[in-house]
Amino acid sequence: MRSANTFAILKQIGKKCANEKAGYAGLCLPSHSYRVNLFENNNGLRALTFIENCNLANRARLFHTTSSNLVFKSRHPDVQIPNMSIPEFVLDSKFTTKPALIDGVTGRTLNFNQVKDSVWRLASGFSRLGFKKGDVLMIISENSIEFMLVFHAIMWIGGTVTTCNPHYLVPDISKQAVDADVSYIFCSHLYSGKAHEVSEHMHTIKKVITVGQVDGLIPLTILLEDDGSEFPKNVDIDYKTHTALLPYSSGTTGMPKGVMLTHYNEVANAVQSDIPNFLLNRDVEKHLGLLPFYHIFGIIVHCICSMKDGQTTVIIPAFDPKIFLDCIQRYKIGMTHIVPPIVMFLNKHPMVKRFDMSSLKRLVCAAAPLGAESVHEFHEKYPNCVLGQGYGMTETSPVVTMNQIPTCKTKPASSGTAVPNTFLKVVDIYNNELGPGEKGELCIKGPQLMKGYHKNPEATANMIDSEGWLHTGDICTIDEDGHLFVVDRVKELIKYKGLQVPPAELEALLCSHKAVGDAAVVGVPDHEAGELPKAFVALKPGAKVTAEEIHKFVDERVVQYKRLRGGVVFLPQIPRSPAGKILRRELKNL
Repeated sequence: MRSANTFAILKQIGKKCANEKAGYAGLCLPSHSYRVNLFENNNGLRALTFIENCNLANRARLFHTTSSNLVFKSRHPDVQIPNMSIPEFVLDSKFTTKPALIDGVTGRTLNFNQVKDSVWRLASGFSRLGFKKGDVLMIISENSIEFMLVFHAIMWIGGTVTTCNPHYLVPDISKQAVDADVSYIFCSHLYSGKAHEVSEHMHTIKKVITVGQVDGLIPLTILLEDDGSEFPKNVDIDYKTHTALLPYSSGTTGMPKGVMLTHYNEVANAVQSDIPNFLLNRDVEKHLGLLPFYHIFGIIVHCICSMKDGQTTVIIPAFDPKIFLDCIQRYKIGMTHIVPPIVMFLNKHPMVKRFDMSSLKRLVCAAAPLGAESVHEFHEKYPNCVLGQGYGMTETSPVVTMNQIPTCKTKPASSGTAVPNTFLKVVDIYNNELGPGEKGELCIKGPQLMKGYHKNPEATANMIDSEGWLHTGDICTIDEDGHLFVVDRVKELIKYKGLQVPPAELEALLCSHKAVGDAAVVGVPDHEAGELPKAFVALKPGAKVTAEEIHKFVDERVVQYKRLRGGVVFLPQIPRSPAGKILRRELKNL
């Protein structure tokens, strides 16, 4: 028989839930919307059993109405976030004549004063071309000094920058350009052909600006020679709502979507990352601009944080082993940001021994999880350099957690603790909050959360719940010290060398083949790349095609990192749930 005291407790909780709809720290009690229903629908047995099994301390926690004990708040004090544009935040520099940007291949150098002057001239030049507040410019370029200058110029005059992987095929770039409402394109000389072809397919493209001389395109030098008189001095934008950046991400699943990031999002994330002992803290003189500038990780690190804090950025266009190692040695690089395959390269490649790596003091690895064994191996090989991990995603601007220097070696598999002003929680499939060490989906709150997906309110609602929590789709645990550990993915997205490969995109392509009736793509583990895309194909009745023909069909239509390196397997049919959802776990076990 239940005690009267227990029923009294239950009645009190039910009343509080119904009247206050507050967040209770009830261990594994359901989230508040379900708690209210639990009492209204007379499903009290579960709650009664839970209460009677709790000790007194845990019973007391049931009445804590401010916030759940199972929500992990950053251990660091909140920081003040300036309400200003990204260029104003970044270019308000006291470093003046110090080198800001160095082309790692040619040695060309701009100091901080020259960067600000060039951005000012470009902003005026773009305004003279007709670019105005609210217009969208697409950048199609490898890493370069010009990329950085155009990036800030456009946002300074109230425009939006959408970045894309320049290795994409023209149809993929065109698809993004249409969705993003692009009206101007900036491209490097290397990708001017693609940019011109995109503009030929889209009548909404007003101007294409490029580096160097290309027939039919406007040379960037004309804008750099502008006298600055057309700079719009009174651009009125709301920094908390105006979309400054529009990178594309597949989120937790599906096709790429535009992620609307505001000036406030990015300024907040830069300030959040700049605290003592954090790996992103800029106390190193020179760092290597290796991460792709089109990727949100490269944007926050190279285009925003390093410039703000007076670091000299040595830019290389893309990862090339010899250029990478030579720049570290020649410029005495103290810090660089990398992805897991580069850690493998530094750990194992014989070429590394020919170069002096002694200047390296700090490496930050993100974009995909890195195993503790790889971290241990690195620290044994480079005892004077600290390697740590962080966690983030495009939808969070991107930094959510970051390791502090003292714990990089004691908790090598950790992705660190939450940056200031950030809340984390782990939930089960019923949205119950879980405790330290329990596996579940990571959810995030903070000023770095995106405004939403461009033209896609349904996807936004699926990603961010009614209480403002962003559901990452990543299976994680958080320990008693607040350290985040990424365990697995519930998301379908495949990560090949830190790059996103949406299965839905490859599946749609495979199904367009005349012999294919159905298809599924999953990621299979790979020590070097993280995951490899592997296709399972069910042919139409009577159809015949070889694996080699499928490979050729895909290779001709996708960027190289989306190729089916995990192989092609033929099945009589693709396993699906009654609702038609692909049973990917079954395929991974085949």
